[in-house]
Amino acid sequence: MPTTPVPITIPQDTSFTFDVLGRYGCNTLEEALDSAVPSRGFTDARPFDHIVIGGGSFGSVLATRLFNVDDANAHRVLVLEAGPLVLPEHVQNLLPTFSPPGKDNPGTVWGQPWESDSPMGWNQNFPGLAYCVGGRSCFWGGWSPYFIASEVTDPPWPTEVVTDLTTPVLPAANPTESYLDQAARILGTNVTNDFVSGPLHEALRQHLFDAIQARPAGPDVLTGNRGQLAATADLEAPLAVASASERPGFFGSNKFSSVQLLLRALRVAQGEAEAASPGDLRRANVFERLMIVDNCHVTRLERNGNRISRLLLGCAGESFAQSTGPCG
Repeated sequence: MPTTPVPITIPQDTSFTFDVLGRYGCNTLEEALDSAVPSRGFTDARPFDHIVIGGGSFGSVLATRLFNVDDANAHRVLVLEAGPLVLPEHVQNLLPTFSPPGKDNPGTVWGQPWESDSPMGWNQNFPGLAYCVGGRSCFWGGWSPYFIASEVTDPPWPTEVVTDLTTPVLPAANPTESYLDQAARILGTNVTNDFVSGPLHEALRQHLFDAIQARPAGPDVLTGNRGQLAATADLEAPLAVASASERPGFFGSNKFSSVQLLLRALRVAQGEAEAASPGDLRRANVFERLMIVDNCHVTRLERNGNRISRLLLGCAGESFAQSTGPCG
C-alpha cells in the first residue's frame, strides 16, 4: 500500500482551531501522488488531466469551471496552491477588522513572487499576492467603477487595448455590449445607486446637478458615472449591490471569494469518490476528480518540446518533483 511520510488522518488541533475544513477540503502532496501514480500502490491510479498552478482568485474559478464542464466525468483536476487554506469565504462576511498583517510580517499571507529592483516607492510597497486558497478574492470587494475615457488614455493604455475593451462585441449576432460592459454587468456595477432614494435624495441630487451645470467653463471637466454629465442620473455611483427587484440584496460576484465555488465542486468530487470506494478514504482519492494540494509552491516548469513534462515543487520546506505528462 502507498505510504505517507507524515500521515494526517484526522484534523489537526491547534491552540485556536480544529482544522476540519483544511483536512477534508485539501490533500497532501503524497495523497495526490498516491492517487495518480500506479507504482505507488493503487494499481487503478490514474494521472491528472489538468493541473492548475495557483488556487487563488482565478485559479479556483478555472479549476471549478474545468470540473463543472466535464459532462462525462472523465477528467481529473489538480490544484497546486503555494499558500494554505485560510478563509472559507469573503472576509467582509466575518470579523470587521479581520485581516492578516501586511507583507513581510509574521503570520501574513501577503507576499510577492519577485524581488523588485524598482527605485519607485509605490512598487516597493506593493502588498503583493495573497498566498492562500482563494487568493485576494478572500479580502477584496466593494466599489468597482466603470472606466471612463480620461482613465484609459494613451499612454499608458495602448489604443488597441482600449478599443478591445470598449467596442461592442457581444452578442456575436448583433453586438451591443463591450467586454467592459460585460465585466460591469457581472460585477454588478452596470447599474447605479438604487439603495438610497426618495424625495430628499432627488432634491439634493437636482440641486447638485444644477450647481455643476452653472459652473463657469474652465480646464476642469466634471464627468458622471460613464464619462458624461448630461442628466441627474449621471451623478449616481455604481453600487455593486442591488436593492430593488428582481434580486434585492444581491451582491455582485466581486463581493464573494472563489473559495466557495471551489468547496462546492470539492463536495461533489468527494461524494463521487466515497461512493466509488465506500469505507476506504485513502483509496477513494483515486476516484476523486478534483483535488487541492495547498502549501505547495511550484518553483519551476520543465518542458519537452511544447509540452510540460515535469513540475518542480517546494512543499513544506522540501523539494519534490512530479512527472506530469501534458498539462493544460
